[in-house]
Amino acid sequence: GTGSAGATIRIYIEQYEPDISKHEMDAQVALKPLI
Repeated sequence: GTGSAGATIRIYIEQYEPDISKHEMDAQVALKPLI
């Protein structure tokens, strides 16, 4: 079905990060401004 009740909703967010020092950051930390 199309309902989301009780289902896992996955949202994929991609962000280009030119700062190499941030490449090893946890994804949730790195994307926090976007979420």
